[in-house]
Amino acid sequence: MRSGIQRHLIVLSIRQKCEHPSQRTLYSMSRQQRCGKGRALHATQNCDPASFKISFSVIIIGTMNSILRFLRSALFVTVGTCLFAATSAAAQTVSEWRGIETAEVRLIQGAVDQHPGKIKIGLEFIMAPGWKVYWRSPGDAGLPPIANFAGSDNLAGFDIEWPVPKRFEYYGLQTFGYEERLVLPILINRKQAERDTRLKLSLSYAACADICVPVKAELALDLAAGPQAGNRHGRAIADSLSRVPPRTGTPVTHIAASRRSDSIQITAHSDQPFSNPEMILEGPESVSFGQPTCKSSTPGMREITCSFPFQGRGRPAPESTANYILTIAHANGWSAEQLFQIGSGN
Repeated sequence: MRSGIQRHLIVLSIRQKCEHPSQRTLYSMSRQQRCGKGRALHATQNCDPASFKISFSVIIIGTMNSILRFLRSALFVTVGTCLFAATSAAAQTVSEWRGIETAEVRLIQGAVDQHPGKIKIGLEFIMAPGWKVYWRSPGDAGLPPIANFAGSDNLAGFDIEWPVPKRFEYYGLQTFGYEERLVLPILINRKQAERDTRLKLSLSYAACADICVPVKAELALDLAAGPQAGNRHGRAIADSLSRVPPRTGTPVTHIAASRRSDSIQITAHSDQPFSNPEMILEGPESVSFGQPTCKSSTPGMREITCSFPFQGRGRPAPESTANYILTIAHANGWSAEQLFQIGSGN
């Protein structure tokens, strides 16, 4: 008669990438159950913050026969998992995450329904709480994302579109940017639509909290010839596009602007009411503006006058003509961008 049952320990491990780095822990599950005399099962799954990998481990303690039965069933599951992973890799629609842990970035692609025939990709940022990246005109500090697609194949040109930013105030400094999550839509012009396109992006940007960190990231993404497939990334790009202020077909009917010694004054007329809008003015590169003071004295709030004070030492040259962009945005309503000039006679 045998004095005991010989036990064996087997550890299986499967690793794959996290869906995205904000999911530091996808889930953690611990289970212990009786699977017959002398056998127990313990399974855990979590995301390792250091390597952004999913670790999956199974520990089996039991008799050799019970372990062999488990391995036969596990082999079927493992083969299925590998086949699924190979299929997913072939249909990859994102680049690797790059950047720094508190402000990571990647390229995404997916069909955007409201722009059929045009290739739209997205530059997706995920930021830790308290961190931000900047708009195209960052304000008193910061650096906007600067994209360089040199070295790409079958790329004729590109155009970045900018959702309405948030205004930040920090120790008297005023900046514009984004926090938590940002998708910058990018219109891709291909040389030949029937050819695959290889995108190589060198990206520079600044990530800021109490300190600012300049970041450089190298990203790559392959676009198949023909139309893009619909997926959740396309929906994310479309959502960001809905927050990009249009330059045509807006409610704004007229803009009048004049330059004063200490400010730029703008009066805007609209078919729809101005309801406490965010007003952002961009001018010559050396000129920045403080937060405007706005008032409306017309019934229905369809006319608004705002004074934008000059910030810092920069001023437009007195005898020059300069280009300006006025961004108008309502929290839960319409938005618009207006381009205009102010010359020496204004």
